[in-house]
Amino acid sequence: MIILSHFEMVIVLQAKALFFHAVRMILRDPKAALRATALPYVLAQVLPVLLYDTAALAAPDMIKIKLSLRLAAELAFLAGMAWMAVAWHRLILIHETGWPLPTAPMGRVAAYLGYVAAFEVTIMLVSFIVIGGMAATVPFGATEWALQVPVYMGIFAASVLFGRLGAILPAVALGPVTSILDGWRATRGATLTVALTCLVLFLLEEAVFRGGLALQTDSHLSDVLQAVLQWPIFLLGIALLTSTYLHYVKGQPLD
Repeated sequence: MIILSHFEMVIVLQAKALFFHAVRMILRDPKAALRATALPYVLAQVLPVLLYDTAALAAPDMIKIKLSLRLAAELAFLAGMAWMAVAWHRLILIHETGWPLPTAPMGRVAAYLGYVAAFEVTIMLVSFIVIGGMAATVPFGATEWALQVPVYMGIFAASVLFGRLGAILPAVALGPVTSILDGWRATRGATLTVALTCLVLFLLEEAVFRGGLALQTDSHLSDVLQAVLQWPIFLLGIALLTSTYLHYVKGQPLD
């Protein structure tokens, strides 16, 4: 039997409150959540695949075209996810809805995408340091699992950093913010809480991914199934940012 200290229990309870607050936001009105996020998510999944397929069919001597298409695919995914996030944040925070298209001012989507890009660059640098430092401690001839541990640790560290930095992103979806580091400052002292919610989200994502792979289907059907199963995971991640913003930035209770 595991006995937690008072400090550890507080962390667990705070993480539980954040997590279930995010889940309740989604379940409060599933139809509205679907209307706000389904189309941007589909575009974020479909457009990159089409662009990657086009790049794969390009002639071997068309290296520049291949690179351009792959870059466009990455941007299409990020733009679709930014649209999805902005539409969701605005739905929850100011009850803004749109029909037939999810509402999201393009200026806010562009700003959101810019903030995410800035965070990602910072996080990539930190992750490389973490992965490099851990990889240096792995003995020569180690097993494949031992070699994967630094990668998973780097991904997890990146998720935690994004969870803290990204606490300001819901405000970016509504309008200009005073500082790019407002989310980081607001979540000072909440790193372990954010880390625990990230761990749960990471485990759910892995379970969905492994479960999809275990199904005996052809490759195209498997890709579609993976995309469908990952939609609630992506939405839960965005909802967790919203809960973090409401609690730590706005000071609202998680009831």
